[in-house]
Amino acid sequence: MNGIVNGKISDHLNLRQIASLADFASVITAASEAGILNLLESPVSILEIERQTNFDRHVIFLLFNVLEAGGVINRENEEFTLSDGVPCFPFATKKDVLSHLFQDGNSLKSDILKTLSVPTDGTKIPSPEPEWNQSRLERIALSAILGEIEAVARLASLTPGSNEKFLDLGAGHGLYGAAFLEKYPFLDVYAADLESVLPIIKHMLTKYNYADRIKLLPIDFMKHNIEGLYDYILCANILHEDKKDCVLKKTYAALRQGGKIIVDVRVSDYPKTLSNSLNELSWYVKGKGKLKRTSTWFNFLSTYGFKQISLKGFYEIHAVITAVKE
Repeated sequence: MNGIVNGKISDHLNLRQIASLADFASVITAASEAGILNLLESPVSILEIERQTNFDRHVIFLLFNVLEAGGVINRENEEFTLSDGVPCFPFATKKDVLSHLFQDGNSLKSDILKTLSVPTDGTKIPSPEPEWNQSRLERIALSAILGEIEAVARLASLTPGSNEKFLDLGAGHGLYGAAFLEKYPFLDVYAADLESVLPIIKHMLTKYNYADRIKLLPIDFMKHNIEGLYDYILCANILHEDKKDCVLKKTYAALRQGGKIIVDVRVSDYPKTLSNSLNELSWYVKGKGKLKRTSTWFNFLSTYGFKQISLKGFYEIHAVITAVKE
C-alpha cells in the first residue's frame, strides 16, 4: 500500500502522492500559523471559528475537509476537534505537536541545493556549540515527543530496583527523564546540563508536571567530571564527534559496578525506508556529517571498558544501545 500508513509515510510513493503530501503539509502549517489549531483543543463549529477569526467561512470549510480527510481532526455533530490519532507522548498537547510537524520544510530544499553546489571530500568540521535557548530546545523537545523519547525508554528495557539512580546527561529539554519515569516510575531521576540551561529544563518539566519528580544538576561534562555514582546514565544525542571520547570516559567513571549506559545515536545502518532516508539526507545537508554504523559505536564503547554491549533496537535512524560497567 502506498501513501501514509498509520500516520507514517510508506516505503514507496509515486510523484503525484509526494506532491499531495507536500500540499497536505502546507495545509497543516497554514492552519497552525493562522491560529486555528489553537481553537480545536475542544469541540468547535465552523461558525464559531469564523466568529473568532473573521476568516472566510468557505475557506475554513475546505480547509477542514482536508484536515478531516488526513486524520488531523474529527467531526461530530458538525463540531470539530483535534484527532486522538496525532502522535505525541502522553504529556504533550496535540496542538503543540501539530504546530511543529511541518516546520522548516523549505529549508531542506535550500540546504540540499547548497550542499550539491559545494565540492567536498565528505568530511565535516565540527560545528560550534549552538545557542541553547528556550525556543530551540522546545523545537527539539517537540520533535522528540513524536516518538523518539518513548522509543528510547521502551527499547532500553530496564529492570530497575526501587530508587536506583538514573542520570540524563546533557538533558537539554529534560523530557527523556520524564519518559523514563513514565515507563519506570520507581527510578530516582536526575537531569544534568549547563547551568544556563537548567531554567529552561525546569520550565519544560513544569509545563508537563514533572518538575517535582526530576532533580536538576549543573554539569559541564566537557570541562568537569560527573560527581556521584549512578545505576543508569543516558547519553541521548550528545555523543558528537568532538565530544564522544570525553563523554564515554567520564560516563564510565560515574557508573557504579554493574551500572548501565544507555546510548541513543543516529546510525547509517538503520532500517531502509523512505522517511528514514530523508532523515539521513536532512542530517547530512544541515552540516551534521556522515553517520557511523552501529558496529562502530560498539567498538567505541568497548574501547572505554564497557561490556555486554547490546543493540536494543531502532527508532527511525536512531539506534538504542546499552552496555554495562563490569
